[in-house]
Amino acid sequence: DPREAVCQWAFDQKDWIEGLVPPGYPKNVKESKGSSSLHYAALGLAVFAALLILGITAGVYRYRERQVMKAAQIEFLMCLLVGLFAIALGSIVIASTVTESSCILAIWLINLGYTIELVPLLV
Repeated sequence: DPREAVCQWAFDQKDWIEGLVPPGYPKNVKESKGSSSLHYAALGLAVFAALLILGITAGVYRYRERQVMKAAQIEFLMCLLVGLFAIALGSIVIASTVTESSCILAIWLINLGYTIELVPLLV
């Protein structure tokens, strides 16, 4: 049975395999007591980016009937802006209080945001 052979090989090579794991793994996470200025700067930039994207979205919506906007394809622009906004929200979540759900949400928002942003450029 191939599965049994692989398991037996892994058991025989246990010391070698354990040597591949870096020392100190898994890492112990130390939580800091206070927030640093870098934390506030990151949060401020993320909020600024989100507000800027919302402003640009409002501008695109307001001038959607103009010829230059029609030529740029409103759906294309909105798709880019929605993706960028999801990335900005993911950055805000990363810079906020860390919980298990916020880590998952940040990964989802950033990956989904990049997907929504880049697909119109590639298709």
